[in-house]
Amino acid sequence: MAIRIKLFDLLLARNISQRKFALSIQIRPNTINAYCHGAIKRIEIDDLNKICKELNCTISSLLEYIPDEE
Repeated sequence: MAIRIKLFDLLLARNISQRKFALSIQIRPNTINAYCHGAIKRIEIDDLNKICKELNCTISSLLEYIPDEE
């Protein structure tokens, strides 16, 4: 099973750069880059809140559960 963070797709669809987005929500650009490329093990609840608020989206539009294939 895996959880996919779809932040890259959301930013791309809205034509927002990772750097501009990071600055607007006051999260380090390196952290936003890691979220966009799945290079993280955990995501902070405060970060989720900031991201969803800024993009006016829900958790389900930001995160995707991918079950294991059997």
